[in-house]
Formats: sequence, C-alpha cells, structure tokens
Amino acid sequence: MDVDVSVRFKQSEILSVKQKISKKFDKSQLANDVGKSTSELNLIGVAELVEERKISSQQLKQYEHEETNLVLKARKAKKSDIDLLGARAL
Repeated sequence: MDVDVSVRFKQSEILSVKQKISKKFDKSQLANDVGKSTSELNLIGVAELVEERKISSQQLKQYEHEETNLVLKARKAKKSDIDLLGARAL
C-alpha cells in the first residue's frame, strides 16, 4: 500500500513595523475661519485667498500638522534571516 504524503510548509516571512510621518492640512478649520466651504478651498481657492490678502502664507502653516501612522511590512525571509533567527532560538 503506497501512501502519498505531501507536506506543505508555510512560507517564512519577516514582519516589521515602521513609523510613517505625513503632513496633513486641516481644510475644514481653514474653511470655518475664512467663512467658505471646504469644496471652495482647493489649491486655486487657497491661492486666491492669499492673493486677496485674506490670509498669509505664514498663517496657512498653522493649519498644517504632522500625523504618525504605524505601517506593517512583510517580506519573504532570506536564508540568512532564518539562520540568524535559528541561532537566537538556541
């Protein structure tokens, strides 16, 4: 009696977590302060506000803030990674 046994190994992966910092512009707060809707404050709308001297470019910087997000990355483990992790397990 022949039995065909196939073993499936899960592919080894290296997981890493990194911080991603991105700049955000608070368009809704600017819209409240200048009395316009957020749909009017596209790139051209903001440029018109600066040209009309309703807001300065220095004042626009107060509406910018940085946001930090964590990003999970996965990649296939190399033989050297597996050897290194195997040595640490001992």
